[in-house]
Amino acid sequence: MRVSRTQAEANRDAVINAASRLFREHGFDGIGLKDLMKGAGL
Repeated sequence: MRVSRTQAEANRDAVINAASRLFREHGFDGIGLKDLMKGAGL
């Protein structure tokens, strides 16, 4: 399934924002990929 360039950029921004928030809240070792994707809404 292809994702448009616009959607890919939006997904990237969502992941970066979620990672920043979750790392601040739980620390680097406190989250997993599943948590990150859920936090980003993906």
